[in-house]
Amino acid sequence: MLLERTNDLLTLLDIYEKSKELSSRTTDLNNRLRVASDIYNVLVRVEARKIFFLEEKIDTDLKDVFAGLNSALQSLKSSIKENSAAVLEPHAFWKMNPGKLESDSEKVFLLDWTAYINDHLHFNDKKELEMWAQIPELASSAKRLKEFVEEVEEIKEKLPDIHQVMLIKKMAVDMQKFFDNLEKVGIPENVRNFLDKATSVGISLADINTDLFNWLKEHDMLQYCQVRLANNE
Repeated sequence: MLLERTNDLLTLLDIYEKSKELSSRTTDLNNRLRVASDIYNVLVRVEARKIFFLEEKIDTDLKDVFAGLNSALQSLKSSIKENSAAVLEPHAFWKMNPGKLESDSEKVFLLDWTAYINDHLHFNDKKELEMWAQIPELASSAKRLKEFVEEVEEIKEKLPDIHQVMLIKKMAVDMQKFFDNLEKVGIPENVRNFLDKATSVGISLADINTDLFNWLKEHDMLQYCQVRLANNE
């Protein structure tokens, strides 16, 4: 009787161990299916972003980001081709981190977006715009562009939608018009130097000659010029 019970117990233990192994394999398979699903979803989102960039002519290259994934996938495919059961075996592909793939791709997209902005906008120098804003003929457009340049710093920090892209394109046109108008105004080199110094470190009275004075008077800018004694200490 005792021997029979012992045999029954051993049989139950064997069944338990096999069930445990099967459960472990099932859990492992579910984990791998989840990894594959997560990678697929990341690729769908990244592909949608890439298509958007291409449609808006924003150059981007993600080969380095997905080089590891491509290599691991090709290796897994080769293993499965040789033995279909290899899909259940440990492999580098199943260790891929979908979240990191998406994060790394977003970093590349942001760099490409910043490059696109810099290529389309002629300058991001608020100081230069402040200088041109002192000239009545340029004041309105210079102040508007200065506000936009400040806004661009925020736009660069996140991935764009169609509204941000259209805004950059519009401002690129406005900036070109501004530079065209700048040429029409015809600002002499000595006036540029004066405005640069006057709006930053200040300028000596000895640097103001008749030509500069007459230009400032002609453009109604004398009202903006003030004299202040410098501290000699």
